[in-house]
Amino acid sequence: MLFVPLVLLTALTGGALAQSTTTLPFNPTVASAYACQSSCQSFLADGVRADDATFSPSPVRNEAFYQTSKKFHKSRPGDLLKLEPIRNLSSYSFTNEIPAGTTLYAIQYVSLGLNDTKVPATGFIALPFALADSASDSCPGSKSRFPLVSLSHGTSGFNPNCAPSHSPNFYDYFSWTPLLLSGFAVVATDYAGLGSNYTRHPYIAAQINSNDVYFAARAAQAAFPDILTERWGAVGHSQGGGSVYALTENELVKNDTNFIGSVAIAPVGRIHDQLRLSGIGPSLNSGPPPAQAALGYLTLHTWALETAFPAVNVTSFLSDTFARRYALAQKLNLCLSGASSLTGDLTMKELFAPNGGEEKWFSQLKKLQDAYGAGLGRKAFSPLLIVQSEGDMAVPWKSAELAYNTSCAVGNEVHMTLLPLLDHSATVGATSGVWVPWLKERILQSDTVSKSGSKGCSFERIRAIDQSAAYAPLDSQG
Repeated sequence: MLFVPLVLLTALTGGALAQSTTTLPFNPTVASAYACQSSCQSFLADGVRADDATFSPSPVRNEAFYQTSKKFHKSRPGDLLKLEPIRNLSSYSFTNEIPAGTTLYAIQYVSLGLNDTKVPATGFIALPFALADSASDSCPGSKSRFPLVSLSHGTSGFNPNCAPSHSPNFYDYFSWTPLLLSGFAVVATDYAGLGSNYTRHPYIAAQINSNDVYFAARAAQAAFPDILTERWGAVGHSQGGGSVYALTENELVKNDTNFIGSVAIAPVGRIHDQLRLSGIGPSLNSGPPPAQAALGYLTLHTWALETAFPAVNVTSFLSDTFARRYALAQKLNLCLSGASSLTGDLTMKELFAPNGGEEKWFSQLKKLQDAYGAGLGRKAFSPLLIVQSEGDMAVPWKSAELAYNTSCAVGNEVHMTLLPLLDHSATVGATSGVWVPWLKERILQSDTVSKSGSKGCSFERIRAIDQSAAYAPLDSQG
């Protein structure tokens, strides 16, 4: 699974939701009522504890910052609604994971959701301690400014408490700190529906999530116009990899000469194809990794389908057991670790309703991919770098290769770097020496940013210095 995501979990006590960090983080009687018996409860307890370990103690609904700004209804996409410095880092249990001198702000801004509806979104801005006049003199607007990167995070969950800005370590798994330590300013969207409860989070709807990434950059530049470069790039991992892939195909960047392109790490842009390549789906049998790793995400995928297609009764495609556990995930406000734990003791056959439930569910997933995915052959407007590991247990490298080949076939500029061994989350920090310079060179370059198709495609396979000695933790190790 992905590195333990951010979540504030509420535990069931006496049938009611209550905050708790006791040894049993939910009421077993209530869990049993949702078809989660002893084996399920064992998995769930581990998931809840893993989530609990990385979350702030108060639900977002109790924090004024996450309430929708009164300025929202008269605003436009990209408008900055709220900007608040985060001053209490010393009280966070994970402060040692945040580089000393980091300057952090919480932001609320305006984005576009499903059907181009205006939605509020939240996130954070991370700035280095001080400016240094190290930017290229030949790049207009870059000297004495931080190069700006818009970060798109990997799966954290589907309820508002799963927001990176609500996490003690701001959901860093060597995802944004390498940028900060290299002198970048980072704006990191929570995505609409995470943090703010104004709308449901459109999970793995890459085209929609890409709007949040784009308008986060606009809001950051509005907040700090004198210290951020006009030229900017994007980087994302997993769900975020799919969204920044989609960003290069988004009409919003078509005429934006300041957008230099995206880095998509282990991108989830073709979710249906990805699951098939993992070995799960109609006529396929789930087995050892990567199939087992992918099964854990089906709770979140079901949420994604309900959000994208509200007129479809998606839960009717599920088995009674899985449908009830899916309801439990919502009742408990679970995020990734907790939600993915609910399939831990189930086989593929036990997840779906008999007489075609699995086929119907996967049919909807294909519709989601086709409507909102990335790497499906749409024309791109900016360059893309894909970074992928052959050892990824969550995103099969063949799915990234499929997206690469499809995008190249229509003339897009795509570069792919493939590496061995590393699992899903470890790939991010381990390859920062590849993707950080890629972004920096393009943001600070003096010539006009190349648009997609002008430099073709390239594929590079890199090798470990000493694979037998390399530290390569599995996501399942936390």
